[in-house]
Amino acid sequence: MEYNKWEWALRKQVHTWALEAETKILNHGKFDTSEKLNIEVKYDLESEADAKLTKGEKEIIDKITSYYEQGEGHVELVERYRQDFINSATSLKKELLNLISTKLDAALSRRNGMIKVEGIKKTYMDTMEKKVLDLLEDCRKTKSHMSDAALDKAFQNMWLEKVKTLPILGQQTQNIVSRVLSQLRKNLDARGSAMAQSLDTVTDLNTHGHEKFVVSKGNFFTNFIGYHNKWIKRAQNMVDTLINDCRQFVEEKKESRDDYDDTYIREVLNMIDDKLKAHEDLKVNEQSELSLKLHICGFASRDFQEIHNQFILDNDPLKALEKHKETYRSDFIDLFHERDQCQKKADEFTKTCLKPAIEKYRSKVLGRQMADKMLLGENSQVFGSRILFQNSVLKSLIEEFHFNRYVDFIEFYEVFVKDFILDKVVKYFSAEKRMLQLEEKLMDVVISEINQAIENTEKNQDMKGFIQNICSKLKHRLDLPKDAVDRISSLTNVNTKNITECLKYSVNEMVTSMKARFQGDIKRKLKDLQEEPQDVLFKRVQGCGKQCPFCKAPCEAGGEDHAKHFLSIHRPEGLGHYRDSDSGKLVTDICTSSVHSCQSFKCHETKGQWHPFSKYREIYPDWTIDPDSSIEAFVYWKYVMTQFNEQLAERYNAKPADIPSAWKSITKSQAEESLK
Repeated sequence: MEYNKWEWALRKQVHTWALEAETKILNHGKFDTSEKLNIEVKYDLESEADAKLTKGEKEIIDKITSYYEQGEGHVELVERYRQDFINSATSLKKELLNLISTKLDAALSRRNGMIKVEGIKKTYMDTMEKKVLDLLEDCRKTKSHMSDAALDKAFQNMWLEKVKTLPILGQQTQNIVSRVLSQLRKNLDARGSAMAQSLDTVTDLNTHGHEKFVVSKGNFFTNFIGYHNKWIKRAQNMVDTLINDCRQFVEEKKESRDDYDDTYIREVLNMIDDKLKAHEDLKVNEQSELSLKLHICGFASRDFQEIHNQFILDNDPLKALEKHKETYRSDFIDLFHERDQCQKKADEFTKTCLKPAIEKYRSKVLGRQMADKMLLGENSQVFGSRILFQNSVLKSLIEEFHFNRYVDFIEFYEVFVKDFILDKVVKYFSAEKRMLQLEEKLMDVVISEINQAIENTEKNQDMKGFIQNICSKLKHRLDLPKDAVDRISSLTNVNTKNITECLKYSVNEMVTSMKARFQGDIKRKLKDLQEEPQDVLFKRVQGCGKQCPFCKAPCEAGGEDHAKHFLSIHRPEGLGHYRDSDSGKLVTDICTSSVHSCQSFKCHETKGQWHPFSKYREIYPDWTIDPDSSIEAFVYWKYVMTQFNEQLAERYNAKPADIPSAWKSITKSQAEESLK
């Protein structure tokens, strides 16, 4: 449990730092001049990250050493896993460093792409600004008392004439589908010539990913001998979960309104590889892996093409100019009449720059802050450690006590657990206005920084310098749109003595408006977050995700990089589908007794051949199951198997187990008590 706290603290610290580093890259060169290239900024940040993580790794290892030396808790029970925890600390550093590098690579690519877009927009805006100022000078010279209607007519004529002469400088649409296929080839390059040759026959991803991906009974696995319908179901569930996760990732990218980048599809391919590795016991063959990747890359490539096409439309310089036509017209008339635009420009800055940047920041950080809150108070007994979490799930199951719920827990563990966590999150934040309070606290922190930036900015400068200095002070926190800032800074007649008060007033109005929308359905709000709290919490409690090959109980080993998987308490093997080969009856034996016996087992990993339980490591070398015939099944699972014996047999296409007489006398209250 202590290691979980140390790991979480480092992850939290790194997440906060990485978010600021990402934002710095996205803002680099927008509002101040710098001799450093974007790539140099990235390298500096990566070096800083390495130093921070090296320090964090050392602190965790020192705490592990101190924990064992002081003999806190039941240290003797976990002494043999000391090195596993140390290995996990080292692995954690590598994982977080890779995560940071991926984030910074993506931010760098986005920034480099936007520099060209911003340059084109600035060219159009500067051209139109000069034309408006020329028109203003002409009107003042010829007619000093023009009406607004006359000014409007002059502006409209000028606009139409100038737009006709503007050069076409928009970006060219790229073939994203072919770029995705190219990234898939790179992903499979290291897999050998067979997969490469199979992929060579694919010339267009548009023909893939339209229908539901169905696991084929005959050719999905490397070796079909010994496979039962349960393995088909398990593989289908794995595929369905993966496809859903990939679709969700793509949808999040759509919501960002950023241009497509090849880091997107590389992340999708990493998700596929990680999922297949986590389920390597299924032994999915290469052809099936290729089919799955083609399916996912097929629908993802079309969505990524849409993302790219939409980005081109959103950032078309001429359309962007037309979008601001009314603002140009209004500014032109204000300047002619020499009206003070102070409050008008302040309102425009908060509406088009600060508000969207704050909403984006909220989307990035709120989910992890919600997850952090779920580790406090009564919920610490649920999410404090993997063992506490497992007990909470089992307690919830026995309180409901529905057979289908147990089936979902055993056979579709990941989906079940994510739903369980989501339910906990929604219930907690729906009570006592907790969601509202957290959102307001987040908003107050950001607004405090904004107000401080306004106060600390030199007043004796023009509007452009004033706004850009504010943005520069916020570049670690908010990703502010450069084109909107440039637009606000042009064609202005502002008394800078009043600008501070005008901005503060606009910011307060914006805060009131945004807080009024904090009320609402929590599940809908979660969909707007880049990182949902249930996903963050699941990563914390899932562990390595491996299940005992015999009883299907999840591994309890601490840390992510343990040498062996283990369990303190195994379940009756019948819950994991095991049956006696002669009678066809589900078995009540537990794994620790089986590996101590002279019995044998067969399954798809043994290719349908009998293999001694005592030599299980030959088949499952990553598992440690201590042989002990004296250990009995956990009272909880004795009760569950006794109560659902008939239904389990029907579900698993087996005969009911011969339940020991002692199990039949166990009461529900005794089963619940055993969880304490």
